[in-house]
Amino acid sequence: MKILYLSIIFVMLLLSIFSRKIKLPQGIKRNKYNLLLIRISLYLYKQYQSVQKNVIYSRPSHKDLKKHILEEYLIALNPLTDKQQQRQLLMEYHVNRIKTILLIVLIGTLTGLAIECGRQPILLKEMSAIEKYDFGEGDRQVHLNAKINGTDEIEEVILTIPERVYSINEIESLYEEFLVELRQEMLGDNKKSEQIRENLNMVETIKGYPFKVSWSFDQYEYISDKGVLSDQIPEQGSELIVFAEIEYDEWKKEELFQCILFPGKKQEVSLNQMIEEQLKNIIEKTKEDEYLRLPEQIEGIQITWSEKSSGDTFLVLAGIIITIIIINLALEYELKEKISKREEQMMLDYPELVSKICLFLGAGLTVRSVFQKLGNEYLKKRADGMPIKYAYEEIAVTCFELEGGVSEMTGYDNFARRCRQNQYLKLGSILSQNLKKGSARLQEILEAEARAAFENRKSLAKKRGEEAGTKLLLPMMLMMAVIMIIIMVPAFLTFNL
Repeated sequence: MKILYLSIIFVMLLLSIFSRKIKLPQGIKRNKYNLLLIRISLYLYKQYQSVQKNVIYSRPSHKDLKKHILEEYLIALNPLTDKQQQRQLLMEYHVNRIKTILLIVLIGTLTGLAIECGRQPILLKEMSAIEKYDFGEGDRQVHLNAKINGTDEIEEVILTIPERVYSINEIESLYEEFLVELRQEMLGDNKKSEQIRENLNMVETIKGYPFKVSWSFDQYEYISDKGVLSDQIPEQGSELIVFAEIEYDEWKKEELFQCILFPGKKQEVSLNQMIEEQLKNIIEKTKEDEYLRLPEQIEGIQITWSEKSSGDTFLVLAGIIITIIIINLALEYELKEKISKREEQMMLDYPELVSKICLFLGAGLTVRSVFQKLGNEYLKKRADGMPIKYAYEEIAVTCFELEGGVSEMTGYDNFARRCRQNQYLKLGSILSQNLKKGSARLQEILEAEARAAFENRKSLAKKRGEEAGTKLLLPMMLMMAVIMIIIMVPAFLTFNL
């Protein structure tokens, strides 16, 4: 895992070198802390764009459709932009997204590398005491600095602290329980000692107990020293006495178990048992050597050795991947929330907009003049700091289209399509039909549409009020619980007194 994390850092350094000549566009926000990540993100985005241009798809993929929807969302949220500005918005969105992912990867990589390289800290307790590892946890090696009082001399000390040793009373109390467990473990897949048909399990230790066990038998004619049964066991059975020498530190005790062997299915020694046996023999033969040489093959089987990685670094790697997925989903959710608020705002502004159109048409203005008047007034208020109104933004865009030579019918149809709501589609259809066929009843139709829109707005307001009441239910219940506690606790205290 350390190699993986170092490889990620190396790739980040390479990307920083490749992206050093990238010129940042004016619209991208940056500071001295995130400048490098923005350069790398912009470099990766441009590389992706160049690859996309060279790829020819037979039909649009799900990824292409998702990208098209994203572009529509960004344009809908920023209608008063030309093609170049829309490309700039799309680039800024993707660059910020890539920058966030790179930041997560960098933080996760440094965290994982720190876990790999770090050592478990040793906390000195009171009176300069170091807690020993409990039994089975092994010896504890600590690196200490010893400062001599009265001088500035500091001596470095490497101390190996053996694990804690049980007392005789603790051993005796554990032994009876251990003996029951040992008998069950020895039997293995056999149900009782009077009928042994499967191999015996010659365990040396049992998890949770400090004892070590050495096994021997009164005869080895029908069983090996590993507990593997012979295929020569007679049908009438053969008695076997199993000796167990149980020891812990200097404490020793012997036990014997009587068994009767019967012929059964022959079982071969597992590969794991062969490996463990071979390694024990090598350890015995190389006690005085500086290094332990692992065998390249066992019983003719080629073995490749590697060190088992720590599970913590895998958790960090999984955390990086999960965080990246969550961040991407969060960014998409945020964009969809903005679109949802846009559509809600346009729905609420629709009755007012239709009423204004009716008012100006009644004053003698044409539909085109009404759009130009509404668009110009909105742009002036927007320049004075008024919050964005998406319906009037689309009207302003329509005015620009009409000034650019687009026909009125096409302009109204484009306006309705960009608004992406049924009410606005209906309004666009009414205005287009008025240009096609003419209608003396245009103002009457729009007035009826305005009344229907106000009714819809009332229904929406009523629905939102009901939803607000439902949301307030939980806080009200919590407040009631707090009030009950405030009232009841003093009453109970008074009663007890």
